[in-house]
Amino acid sequence: LAIMLARIKWSYPDIRDAIWNIDDHRLSVDNLMAIRQYIPTKEEIETIKEYEGDVEMLGNAERYFRSIMYIPRLADRVSCMIFRRRFKHELEEIIPRLDTLQYAISELRDSIRFKRVLKTVLAIGNHLNSQTIRGNAYGFHLDALLKMRDTRAEGEGVSNMPTLLHYLVYFLAKSDDSVVNFKEDICHLEAAAKCTVIYIYINIIEL
Repeated sequence: LAIMLARIKWSYPDIRDAIWNIDDHRLSVDNLMAIRQYIPTKEEIETIKEYEGDVEMLGNAERYFRSIMYIPRLADRVSCMIFRRRFKHELEEIIPRLDTLQYAISELRDSIRFKRVLKTVLAIGNHLNSQTIRGNAYGFHLDALLKMRDTRAEGEGVSNMPTLLHYLVYFLAKSDDSVVNFKEDICHLEAAAKCTVIYIYINIIEL
């Protein structure tokens, strides 16, 4: 507490007035977070109320508590001030990431070439599963795409291809080589892949 008070270059009455009036221009976010960390407890407030001696004889911590302890809903006020100071900054960081994700999603949905890739993946999957209950599927989960790089390509004419992913690229390039360059339709894809959705979600919840 003593270190925190030394870092705030305002008198205790000035700190009190800033919090009372929710004037967050005087106090930095770091100041406000430190103040919130050292909100006086009920026991500390009662102890100070019971003191009837010379105020000048009190220590810095006690005099500071004496200045702020009558502020209504002290902790809530300080939390509101922190929120107001941080909101614009946090929003400026989140919105560009959300925009990037939205652009990438729209590009994926609108890409004819990407749809052709998915259609081919579905056809390959149905062919491989033609003798099972999973054959003749109408669709698949996107995480199935990741399994293609780990699934060996087996059968006539594919012995030189280590995985289904290699076969997919080979097949698409042979039938329409422009399809394998579907990434050109999704210019925001790499940037979107770097956006951690759970991190953005947590930031939004914290707002």
